[in-house]
Amino acid sequence: MLAARAGLVPGLPLMHPAFYIRPARVEEAAALSDLCFRSKAVWGYDPEFMALMPAALGVAGEDIAAGDVWVATGADGQIAASSRSRPAMRPVRWT
Repeated sequence: MLAARAGLVPGLPLMHPAFYIRPARVEEAAALSDLCFRSKAVWGYDPEFMALMPAALGVAGEDIAAGDVWVATGADGQIAASSRSRPAMRPVRWT
């Protein structure tokens, strides 16, 4: 049954919309940094803590160029980001 829910059984529809994983592009660094910051802020952290987060959650162009940052995009335009080099970014967050 789990395989059917995951869309692994031919003829049964996927339970989740399709998405595509690709390497991030260097020109996306600012948008991905913003995405990571907003994803953290949604949890209601106090302003003092959040003031420390841009440095911790920023996505550097160097990390993207090294192939360490990936994005997942859905057909509806939603995007997620993950990084192998920055532990703070490891969880994938959807906007």
